[in-house]
Amino acid sequence: MQPVFTSIAQNTMRILFDHTIFVAQRYGGVSRYYSQLVPRIAQEFPVELFMGLHVNQYGLNRHRASMARFAGCRRPFIRKTHRAAMFLSNQWFRHFTRRSRADIYHTTYESILWPDFHGRRVITIHDMTPEKFPQYFANATVSLARKRELAQIAD
Repeated sequence: MQPVFTSIAQNTMRILFDHTIFVAQRYGGVSRYYSQLVPRIAQEFPVELFMGLHVNQYGLNRHRASMARFAGCRRPFIRKTHRAAMFLSNQWFRHFTRRSRADIYHTTYESILWPDFHGRRVITIHDMTPEKFPQYFANATVSLARKRELAQIAD
């Protein structure tokens, strides 16, 4: 039996990663995870990486030559600008996706920014602590409902 990874590679699927976590985190476990994952996947498959107006410090910009498509601009971290940067990045992402040829859309944090995408959707849920210990989190019920909704959307 041939490994699934090999048979997929022969078809050369194209993977799109969005900006959500890169706009939100300068440093952190989730953005570090993607800063390691994306360049490694780009060695095997064409990757479209959209980082938006990001504050992330893990240096994914230096891997842009290995990406099939890349867009993003690092902005300085300024308190209380996150929402504006996310709003502008979401608008820019809509423009970026118009030219995308992705077969798989992998959101980097708990959101679906490209709802009419016709390929496969991948969502990684990184933390279930609020669901395990709801007494310590005010929005645990909302969090669980959102994660459940995203899991149902994902392929």
